[in-house]
Amino acid sequence: HEVHTGRGGMATWAARATMQATAREAERAGSPLVLMDAAGKTVNVLLAPGTQRLGVPAGTLKAGDRVSLGVDDLRDGGPPRAVWIARE
Repeated sequence: HEVHTGRGGMATWAARATMQATAREAERAGSPLVLMDAAGKTVNVLLAPGTQRLGVPAGTLKAGDRVSLGVDDLRDGGPPRAVWIARE
């Protein structure tokens, strides 16, 4: 994972890519988000501790909600991790 640091030692987890998607299912605690990307492909995204939620309190995403995400794709073949998530 890539982390950027600034003055005073402030660290920020950096997204490697951004995406827009639609939630296919309601958010469930401890489970990956099930999203549909712009191409219509189903994508599972992990919301890990440290994911910045921008106007999206935990447990509030419902099927059909449109979101933008910054993701850090794992190089081990696992699902991408959300660095940040925001409602569109």
